[in-house]
Amino acid sequence: MAVTKEKRAIGSEELQDVVFTRVNTEASVLREEGGASQDPPGCADEATGIRETERASAWREAWEEVIDHMLIAWGCDPEQLEDEGIDPPTRKTILRAIRLAQAFRDEGRPAPDSVVPDPNKGIVFERRDGDVSEVLYLWEDGTTEYQLFLGTRLVERRTL
Repeated sequence: MAVTKEKRAIGSEELQDVVFTRVNTEASVLREEGGASQDPPGCADEATGIRETERASAWREAWEEVIDHMLIAWGCDPEQLEDEGIDPPTRKTILRAIRLAQAFRDEGRPAPDSVVPDPNKGIVFERRDGDVSEVLYLWEDGTTEYQLFLGTRLVERRTL
């Protein structure tokens, strides 16, 4: 698989919330927790602004949860992960993961759905939205790799 060396922003931009259907292509339907909603006429700008603020706040809180309750705990006692049959990430790798998480949080990027230790002393961040998934690997050797999947097809892979 080819790896590009092109300089670009870390991670991808926010995934689109628009759901396209074959039934009604005139209205924009935005996914929300527990279902979908359509903006009332004339309220789109205000409603969109409120949703974006709430979403950004929720993402920030989710990043804080990852940083404070997972990564810092791993950094204090990486050996706790050995019980799961893996080589735990080193403190250096955990510190890199914390810095990366803080940068993504501060940029207002969506939080991952899961953060797990890699069996070979690394850390994996993963975020899914429908059939799109983004994976960020932090390897023990200091390499960070980004992968974007559409379904099971790898559509982008690069070293950061």
